[in-house]
Amino acid sequence: MASSGSQLRRAPGSVAARSGAPVSRPPLPALRDFILEAACERTQAILVNRARLSLDAGKFQQFLDLLNAPPRPSEGLDRRLALKASWDEG
Repeated sequence: MASSGSQLRRAPGSVAARSGAPVSRPPLPALRDFILEAACERTQAILVNRARLSLDAGKFQQFLDLLNAPPRPSEGLDRRLALKASWDEG
């Protein structure tokens, strides 16, 4: 027998089957959110292992020097840092 659109069949002999109570499906947004969250977690776990830098000693030191150096002057950055945030304006 085919089940109706929003009901699932119960196993014969179960309490719900004897009571005739229909089984409702889980809300689709909750199921969708669960699937998306599980997929994102798995993707992050995979990508973490692939985000490696393979540098020789000289290139690694150059990389560290760039990270530790102060930022270069930038008119755009200075302009943005001088702006007031919308939550600071009153």
